Formats: sequence, structure tokens, C-alpha cells
Amino acid sequence: MTSIGKISIAIIVIILIALGVWWYMAAQITISTPAMQSATSTDNASTTNGTDTSGVSATDTSNTGLNQDMTNVNTQMNGLNSDSASADQSMNDQPVSQQ
Repeated sequence: MTSIGKISIAIIVIILIALGVWWYMAAQITISTPAMQSATSTDNASTTNGTDTSGVSATDTSNTGLNQDMTNVNTQMNGLNSDSASADQSMNDQPVSQQ
């Protein structure tokens, strides 16, 4: 096969791969769009009553309300730290010897 033939085949393969990646990415965006729309409508419904799903008040600006919001955020951050520590521990896990 000549070098021009090899180059032509390589270009066709690259174009096909690029089209496949583009098609895959377009399919992922189409699939995730309805889920995002339903999440947005849920968020809008929860903010109309003054609180969202995190327990943080959108309308209570009193000291008591702010302290409660800070407590809720701290609880969520502690949960995140716990999850992060668990993930770190699993990455440092030692293999078990197989005999």
C-alpha cells in the first residue's frame, strides 16, 4: 500500500473516531437534560417555602435562624469530612496475601 493510501485510511479512521465521540457526547447531554430540569423545578418548589433541601433558611435572618443555618452547614461539612476520610482510607488499604 502506498503512503498516500495509509495516510488516507488514517484520516478516515480519525474522522470516524471524532464523529463517534461527538455522537456519544450529544447523547449524554440529551439524557441528562430532563433530570436537570426536574431538579430545577424541585429546587424552585423548595425555595418558595423559605428553606431548601439542605435545611438552610432562605428568609430567616434572625440570629437564631443564622445559628441554625451554621449548625446545618457544619453538620453537612462533618459528613463530607467523614466521607473523604473513608475514601482516603480505602485508597491506603493494604492488599491481603493470598495463599
